[in-house]
Amino acid sequence: MVRMTWSRNRCAAVMLLAGTASLVACGDSHETSPVGPALAATITLAPSAPPALTVGDTLRLTATVKDASGGVLDHPVTWASSDTASARITSDGLVTAWGAGSATITATSDTTSASTTLTVNGATPILLAPAAVIGKDSLPPGDTPTGGQGQAVGDINCETMAQLAYHIHAHLSLIVNGEQLAIPLGIGTVNPQVQDAFVTAASCFYWLHTHDASGIVHVEPSVNVPLTLGQFFDVWGQPLTATSVAGFTGPLTVFVNGTPYTGDPRAISLTERMQITLEVGTPVVPPPVYQFPDIY
Repeated sequence: MVRMTWSRNRCAAVMLLAGTASLVACGDSHETSPVGPALAATITLAPSAPPALTVGDTLRLTATVKDASGGVLDHPVTWASSDTASARITSDGLVTAWGAGSATITATSDTTSASTTLTVNGATPILLAPAAVIGKDSLPPGDTPTGGQGQAVGDINCETMAQLAYHIHAHLSLIVNGEQLAIPLGIGTVNPQVQDAFVTAASCFYWLHTHDASGIVHVEPSVNVPLTLGQFFDVWGQPLTATSVAGFTGPLTVFVNGTPYTGDPRAISLTERMQITLEVGTPVVPPPVYQFPDIY
């Protein structure tokens, strides 16, 4: 026969088995509730008063989490920015200044939060100049064999001397996995003559062409029609899709005049002094800002 009996003060339990007494457990009469894990009570950010940043700058923020007794806790922290157009922050606390303005950066652990305010100053525009090379010079000059070789490309002709309907300039930046690549000189030109890194003459010029590797796109049609970024890439003979740009593949992020653009990049209509940034892959970095020379 098996019989379990608790003592009056619940101090011991005795098991009677075949007449033999055995002590199974012993303790006091007080029952204690389980102790839960310590929760975050305070979060301290460093630096506590971040310096003003300039577009393109980065800053590492750290968060120290403590419990109510002041003990440091190894609890996960989530980060958030109140204005990603001004500042963005990664999951590990790296801030990137994106645009002029201010943003509140908040760190949260458990149900406790701490915040700091960041001020972002606008970047000083990069002055463009004829014959400049903006970015890594890695793409071959001129059009590819599938681009303009003198024949009409869609509705765009390659012309010698023509009465221009209008003459404007736009700028194109290409950034691949965070590194800027130069837009080649001689796009939209046939048999170009190059002097000091600048195309001075050619057998003919397409309505969309480049004279140098500065990224400046010359828009010079002989008829008054709007021209697009997609037509420029057609003349160049390079792809332009949501996942492929000039032979580089990956997710595409587009900025027009510093503002995110979510439409079809081929449909972007080129306007005077427009600044277009195409970013393939990651990381996505703040789009550069340029100042056109007075002669353009």
